[in-house]
Amino acid sequence: MRKLLLPLLAGALLASCIDKDYDLSNVNTENITIGDEMRFPLATIRVTMQELKQGSADIEEIFAEADDWLPSALPGGVSYVDIVELNKNGVYLDEMIDALIDEMKQPDGKKLETVTERICTKYKATFLALLGLPNNVPDELFKSTFKTEFLRQQIVQEKSKEVAHGYLGDIYINTLPYKIDHVDITGDVVDMLCGNLDPESTPPAQRTSTLHLYGEIRSKLPVSLQLEPDFSPTRLGFSVEVDATRESNPIYESDDTQLFEDDLRRIVEGVNILIPVTLEKYYPTIGFRPGEQDQITINLRLVKRGGLKLNL
Repeated sequence: MRKLLLPLLAGALLASCIDKDYDLSNVNTENITIGDEMRFPLATIRVTMQELKQGSADIEEIFAEADDWLPSALPGGVSYVDIVELNKNGVYLDEMIDALIDEMKQPDGKKLETVTERICTKYKATFLALLGLPNNVPDELFKSTFKTEFLRQQIVQEKSKEVAHGYLGDIYINTLPYKIDHVDITGDVVDMLCGNLDPESTPPAQRTSTLHLYGEIRSKLPVSLQLEPDFSPTRLGFSVEVDATRESNPIYESDDTQLFEDDLRRIVEGVNILIPVTLEKYYPTIGFRPGEQDQITINLRLVKRGGLKLNL
């Protein structure tokens, strides 16, 4: 019996890259059941700044422009911008832009200077006719004219509101595509795991031998997110909140993260992962960390509960 169990366990450890978190404390080589719980890694997904995009702009660029259009002091004295509410294009966005226009009128001129630079760089053509300027107007003349006419003409203020509204009301991140290639777990180990899973037809309350995905997400972004990974062609899909104010965000075991035999075999063969991203809250004072390559790290693990029963 011992001669059979040791090669199986060694194969599982080597082929699955199982690390120090793998718990072998319950292994009983004198019985036909191995442990009550086994944990091992599945994959690590690393998301860089350049992969988090809206069009061609990465997430740092997206919020660098958002900073220009947002008032320095957020309405209500809060520390974050509610991106979900901004994208509704309702009262919340209107209040944000009204606060921006009020700040641009302040005597210190700092916000007016910031917005003028942004408009000159990206939106100059939108304002040329309104300001009575030719297409080839020098930047310095455009900027001085804009600042003068913004303070003097309501119509220039309204056009500025329109541009700010268009940008702040449509902030998003493209869906992230990833691929887990063939997972190097031997066929014997996969068969052993699959042979020790309750079938899907078993009522949830009666399942005692199960396999679940779990893990954690670490983010360095000043933005809270909701991620909804979908593992194709499996039925595995779940939603997880990533809070910008927390160092680690757990992926909990749930009905949505349970794997059955077909799912496990497909994952081992390799799966595509599509991760829709919902931006939720932006914390301007936290700031980005552009010098660090990995901005989001998703650690995925599997936990087998119920022990492994072997036919010896």
